[in-house]
Amino acid sequence: MSGLAELATRAVEAALAAGASDAEAYVSETARREVRVSNKLGLHARPAAHLVKHVRTFRSEIWFVTNDGRYSASSLIDVLRANLDCGATATLEAHGTDAEEAVERLQKLLGELDKFDES
Repeated sequence: MSGLAELATRAVEAALAAGASDAEAYVSETARREVRVSNKLGLHARPAAHLVKHVRTFRSEIWFVTNDGRYSASSLIDVLRANLDCGATATLEAHGTDAEEAVERLQKLLGELDKFDES
């Protein structure tokens, strides 16, 4: 078995072991979108917690990718560590069965987080 085929087989086996259905184990996508933080105070604790709550509703693994690193969007600590101030840009990246829907809805949510401005 080639290295790539072996890697794919291991990924499917891991997905099945994690509880994915047979179809979900084979159907997986990656989606990416550039996003900009518009909240005046950036992605501080309250809007970050709101975002993480929504991230956890998706089956896909979701990250913020910046020049400084890759941060799990399902972890409040990681989102805060990403240090996404007002005007900051990052790549919102998702991998899984609902990746495209996840990045689309989360990009929209990021644009609506102005309600957490506390000025």
